[in-house]
Amino acid sequence: MKRTAIHIIDKNQIELREADVPDVGPNDLLVRTTRSVISTGTESIAYTRNYGPGTHWDQWLRYPMIPGYLNCGVVEAVGSAVTKFKCGDRVASGGAHASLVVVGETRAAGVPEGVPDEEAAWTHLGLITQVGARAGEQLLGESVAIVGAGLLGQLVIQYAFVQGAKDVIVIDTSAARLAHAARHGATLTLQMDAKSAKQRVYDITGGRGVDLVYDITGNAKVLGPALGLIRRYGRLVLLGDTGHTSEQNVAPELIVSGLRIIGAHASHIPEHATEFQWWSMVRCYELFLDYVARGRMRIGPLITHRVKPTEAPAIYDLLQKDRENTMGVVFDWS
Repeated sequence: MKRTAIHIIDKNQIELREADVPDVGPNDLLVRTTRSVISTGTESIAYTRNYGPGTHWDQWLRYPMIPGYLNCGVVEAVGSAVTKFKCGDRVASGGAHASLVVVGETRAAGVPEGVPDEEAAWTHLGLITQVGARAGEQLLGESVAIVGAGLLGQLVIQYAFVQGAKDVIVIDTSAARLAHAARHGATLTLQMDAKSAKQRVYDITGGRGVDLVYDITGNAKVLGPALGLIRRYGRLVLLGDTGHTSEQNVAPELIVSGLRIIGAHASHIPEHATEFQWWSMVRCYELFLDYVARGRMRIGPLITHRVKPTEAPAIYDLLQKDRENTMGVVFDWS
């Protein structure tokens, strides 16, 4: 069986190609994709090959490759051992940008009624940011600063309020991204880099600094200045994954103020999980979808582009030229 899939051929080269559909095992679902979403940071690094030698990017990216891990679709067939889903069910998963994907039953979540496919396709981003939010160990009433208002940043803003943040300060150089942040609840937006924001942050917090910072930029130069925003004994969650880790530097505050840096990645399993690891992944998927269904997470306003897969070369190119005005990009496979 063949499928149509987006392929990154090499640096700055995208093609729509036919490819074989992976075998459907006894515990697998065959899903016909209706919508998939570009994970801007990850896929741009892969598209431009913007990573250094010896990084984890260098170890796992192989070309040509089918990118993507934000997928929603309809179950077309199920393996012999599948019990949770049936043909016709809508599911969200980490499937790639392809017309047909094969996913394990334990790596997919049913989409609640009323949640559009184009929003359900964000589910794996909901997992990534949920892992980051858990890692930050945010307490009720704490002040939070988020550096980087891209896709991940917009979701972390919303999780911060779900967790009871008193103030959420969002720092980015893009006015368009900050406008999205304000609509999703940011109590203050600062259009500047993290270094320039330090005095403003200390003024706002009465000279104390924030309790928790998220660095979600993917920019190696941001870590040091972001540490300068934090109160004594505070925390920084590093959720933005740079392709050039050798260029990241810490700041004096790390030692002098006794700060903690916490790395967060989608593969990190919440500590409360009591069964095998993918159980907790699906629970995170389901929680995110429940929040979307109840209106506690707002995804629709973050979608700026809806395109066909045939437009992939143009849209990946646009992402490199106009990142400021390109937020959520949805491929319509219908």
